[in-house]
Amino acid sequence: MVERVLGSGGMGRVFVAISPTGRRVAVKVMREEYAADPRFQVRFAREVEAARRVSGAYTASVIDAATDGPLLWMATLFVPGPSLADRVRDGGPMPEREARVLAYELAEALRDIHRVGLVHRDLKPGNILLTDDGPRVIDFGIARVEGTDRLTHTDAWVGTPAFMAPEQFLAQAGIGPAADVFSLGGVLTYALSGAGPFGGDSPYAIAWSVVHEEPVRVPGAGPLHELIGQCLAKDPAARPTPTEILELLRESTIQPPAAASETAPQAHQAPARVPERDSAQVRNPEAARVTDPEAERAADEDAPRIPEQEVEQDAVDNPSAASVPEGGEVGDVPPPGSSEAEKPGVADGGRPRRRVALMAGALVVSLALGLVVWQPWGGRQGKEPGAGGPTASEAAPSSTGPVVVAASWTTKVPSGGGHCTSTDKVVLCESEKEAVTAYDARTGKRLWGSPRTRDNSVMLTVAPARSLVIIAEGNDAMGPGGWDQQVLRAVDLTTGRNRWKAATIMGRSAALSGTDLVVGGEFGISGRDVETGTEKWHRTKADHELAAYPLVVAGVIMSLRPGDASERPQAVLESLDPSTGAVRWSRDLPAPDVSWARQAEKSSAGVEVWGTSTPRLKEFLRFDASGAQKASHTIRSPETAADRADIAVFGPTWKVMRDWTKGRLVATDLADGKARWELPLAAADGDPYLDGKGRVYVLRANGMVICLDGGSGRELWRSEPARASTSTPSVKGMRLTVRADGVVFAHVDSGSLAAFKPPGYTGTSL
Repeated sequence: MVERVLGSGGMGRVFVAISPTGRRVAVKVMREEYAADPRFQVRFAREVEAARRVSGAYTASVIDAATDGPLLWMATLFVPGPSLADRVRDGGPMPEREARVLAYELAEALRDIHRVGLVHRDLKPGNILLTDDGPRVIDFGIARVEGTDRLTHTDAWVGTPAFMAPEQFLAQAGIGPAADVFSLGGVLTYALSGAGPFGGDSPYAIAWSVVHEEPVRVPGAGPLHELIGQCLAKDPAARPTPTEILELLRESTIQPPAAASETAPQAHQAPARVPERDSAQVRNPEAARVTDPEAERAADEDAPRIPEQEVEQDAVDNPSAASVPEGGEVGDVPPPGSSEAEKPGVADGGRPRRRVALMAGALVVSLALGLVVWQPWGGRQGKEPGAGGPTASEAAPSSTGPVVVAASWTTKVPSGGGHCTSTDKVVLCESEKEAVTAYDARTGKRLWGSPRTRDNSVMLTVAPARSLVIIAEGNDAMGPGGWDQQVLRAVDLTTGRNRWKAATIMGRSAALSGTDLVVGGEFGISGRDVETGTEKWHRTKADHELAAYPLVVAGVIMSLRPGDASERPQAVLESLDPSTGAVRWSRDLPAPDVSWARQAEKSSAGVEVWGTSTPRLKEFLRFDASGAQKASHTIRSPETAADRADIAVFGPTWKVMRDWTKGRLVATDLADGKARWELPLAAADGDPYLDGKGRVYVLRANGMVICLDGGSGRELWRSEPARASTSTPSVKGMRLTVRADGVVFAHVDSGSLAAFKPPGYTGTSL
């Protein structure tokens, strides 16, 4: 008797059912179109046989199966418990004690699998179920008897790229048990850090990293970390066997406790890294990897095809988790022989990618034949809430677990929400619909909205003491001749009504000093009376754009003026008299392309100096309010895609940069350039935000806010995820703001704004 649907995917569905004897079983039923294909019947029969051969303490025993006829199905003992992907997603990375028990038991599982002559070839977090009496390894759909691997003419790879061994990508003959040991190293990395050891924006980028790059190191030291490094050795012969792993775990200081049940999954403190993937793997063996090429070697135009809508359904939009390139369209995969097919979606300095390019072409062929279903190993699509037993988030949190903060309030906001800022009473946000919308900071209630009057709108600054927010608006494609179409507005913070309005240049930034308002933008800079909007002075050039961007530093108005490569000086930092516009002092800068740096040091101005031909940060300069240069640091940027600018934030002695190529945040010391910590970051996650106390925030694609200490990388707190899946569009920019008292306001969804109080918050304004 069928009890409920457990999961579904492109090739079939999994049900929880009750056998005639009252035993609860998981029944996988394949779709009729696949059951009718003789080649698929052979493949399915092989999966059933592999699962039967290895049934034991660490697998789900096969109860019965039908491997021919119009209906293909297999019933296994139902395992009540979350997958490792569920566990880490809901409870965060494991503490080392729990991870070493997992390592010991998975080594025993691999020893049992290898003893019967099988190689699993797809060991990953979604294929490991956690129960009270130990883990269970499931899904033997692509397991092989050792030494029987063969490639087809398509050269398609088999497995989940983020956890595959180098030899699986390189098409080496005789993929052996050492490939499973490599996957074990990846699984343990994921368990301890929340992310796999190799990142990338596409399956091909991940493939390149696995074959050519060193794995991301899990913060910490000790025998377990050394073991992970040994498992992830590029050379299969250098990896330990499961038996050797067991001996190491028995004899070293990381010996597990006697009973695995003593280490039930629970929440815990993350080290310096936090989960990159935000949803758990559906326990559908067919929906999470590249389809087996051996079983499909005779595929032709008559082969069963996966409907297009199912390909899109099974491919969750999370590029770093090895899914189809963003958008889910087959046409997004570079064709074989093209220049883009020779690199994994990002620029890399011209390193050869021939092997990966061939695999990219093979994947195109497989997709065109309907043979491939991509789903990230973190995908949860199709899973019934609560299926498979309680998740870690439903258990009582550990006293040593990460501090998880629930939203104080969540409110609906207009779609297309942009930059936000806040005072102790209101939160002010831009959107596509309104220039500024005000929300009560205590409750989230919408107070008022100021409709847009032009195409472009920028919230320049807020003057709480004068109950004003300053907005600049203009129309598209405006030059100096269109200044009469641009406006500057002062809106009352309490009512949203205009206090004054002036026709002026389109501002991009502003600074306040007493009653003086200094506004700068692409066409110049001006000074105004903040109460009336009356202009006091302005500086522009008739034949050249005089871009200027003011900032207040320790009570001093500074202006950053980018230059032109043909002019000297190329760029200027200057201090201005806000009442007259007179230059009090100026400092020449070494390049024309400069911008303000986001930094935690409030008594100085941080300046970023950029390269002229690429969007890469070259140098960081720091000046105090007197114009004295306090620091100068050459920036060695991560290898960044040419069309994506670096994102960096600076503390007093460190910087944190977004590395697009390797999918991470990297913190380094400004003095010696040595790495301090790193955080795996998916392409769909937001950019880092830095507050005035040196805390770094990241908004995950699932709406989870992560707060880290910028100097050490230690996780201070995180919020509950707003969604169970990351299949929504990427987070653009930072999408959050932090008030001086540490309260965070974040766009946790395209139409939702949420407020979060930090742990230990003692304020009264939320």
